[in-house]
Amino acid sequence: MSHDIFISYSRCDRAAVQPIKEELEAAGFSCWMGRRGIESGSEEFTDSLVDAIGASTVLLFFLSESSQKSDWSLKEIHFAERKRKRVIIVRFNDDPLTDSFAYEFGRADIVDWRVPEQKQKLLRELRAWTGVAEPVSRKCCTEPVAVPPQTGVWDVFISHSSEDKEVVRRYVAALRDAGISYWLDSESIPRGASYPKEIMRGIEGSSIFLLLYSANVAAKSEDVLNEIENAKKMQKEMIPVRLDRTEYTPEFQYYLSRIQWIDAAERDESAVFEEMVKNIRLRMMELRKAKPY
Repeated sequence: MSHDIFISYSRCDRAAVQPIKEELEAAGFSCWMGRRGIESGSEEFTDSLVDAIGASTVLLFFLSESSQKSDWSLKEIHFAERKRKRVIIVRFNDDPLTDSFAYEFGRADIVDWRVPEQKQKLLRELRAWTGVAEPVSRKCCTEPVAVPPQTGVWDVFISHSSEDKEVVRRYVAALRDAGISYWLDSESIPRGASYPKEIMRGIEGSSIFLLLYSANVAAKSEDVLNEIENAKKMQKEMIPVRLDRTEYTPEFQYYLSRIQWIDAAERDESAVFEEMVKNIRLRMMELRKAKPY
């Protein structure tokens, strides 16, 4: 039997994790949280874990002092990664992240379930990954159902060169400070996942394609051009930001010559960030108006 979510946790935390499982199930997700009555460490126990992880789309690891010390929990993460499952680390208490756990799994996304914005973002992403629709309220049986605006799971897909990572980090911080959700390869692609497949999911799941164009992008353009081409096919809104004075190559001109860019070269970054955020919010507003309830 398939499951949307495999819940990895320490049995010491069951009383705290169980209500979160119930909340996920109330949101429409099917969850696997272990089978009672099976002796821990037995062959039947191991087989049930292997089957459940293989039949799930996402593994949620509930971080605690005890779960970080649990050999079984760590084996579950390793097996999920080998099976190319998404692994998300979920905080639900104040237990710190140990150095050894951070060293081994530091690239995985960490979400604090207690923070409403992070919780809602995770739920949106889970829906995108699993295909589970938003539950329909009982009122819909007697009233027309409103169709939500078809904006993405994320507001922005960030296309960039890895060689600009220090600059990109500052742009990401500006988006985060403005409350704009984003997809960034270094944060959003799980270990072991197919890179092209995840890129396509990121573009498809985002409302706006944000290009951070630079000399590094122009020099190694093939990947970014592929992203632009797919974003064009998906009819995504595009906002190019020119980080330096590098002119568009003919290939980039082909796609971007008629699109107004934000000029960031030799400008105060705070002014650039303000212009970028204003443009994104305006585009998001236009998208929602174009696809009303």
